[in-house]
Amino acid sequence: MKIDVLDKGYIELVDKLGDDLTPVNAARVSFGGRSKEFTDKDKRLSKFLIKHKHFSPFRHQHAMMIIKAPEFVMRQWYKHVVGIETTSSSSTKDHAWNEISGRYVEVEEYYVPKYSEHNQMTINKHLKVRLNYKKNV
Repeated sequence: MKIDVLDKGYIELVDKLGDDLTPVNAARVSFGGRSKEFTDKDKRLSKFLIKHKHFSPFRHQHAMMIIKAPEFVMRQWYKHVVGIETTSSSSTKDHAWNEISGRYVEVEEYYVPKYSEHNQMTINKHLKVRLNYKKNV
């Protein structure tokens, strides 16, 4: 599944492992239990695990995505990775972040925003410099 984002970006789900039942069954391993279908009881257990910060059962689910976005967006996103204990010193802290390297592959495209008169004033009052933007770049 691939979803286009803005003018040149996209997010594509490449692979996945697990579903809503996966962390519930991972949590029940301690008691030797297992569900075959996701029920209201499983939903309550899932909410309990999240509420009480029992995140290890959720590490049994994986999703691999390819994301194309401007570098500044990716840097901000990396700082706010969702659902992973990035601030923890725990040995179970884990996530993978790979990206195309300009050392090995020629960079073919850079993000250049389309010009808009609403993007920035023609006079930058902080620098006291006149900016010369070309329309329709």
